[in-house]
Amino acid sequence: MTADIVQTSIERYLRAPDAAWEVFLDNPSVANWSLKPGADGRLRVACRRHPATGADLERERTLTTLLHQGGS
Repeated sequence: MTADIVQTSIERYLRAPDAAWEVFLDNPSVANWSLKPGADGRLRVACRRHPATGADLERERTLTTLLHQGGS
């Protein structure tokens, strides 16, 4: 169910990019992880936990890199 929602949301974003777009990847009541557009318009993984730990930021970078490699 969640995967379908995320996929549909990504498809909509790709058809009509919007800088304010964001989709949560985990439980909305927790909402620690999301996809959102980066400065270059490509999607990136974002940690919304405050304060983010060093491990969170490393995971954010690693997952965003993997996302971009998969889209190539």
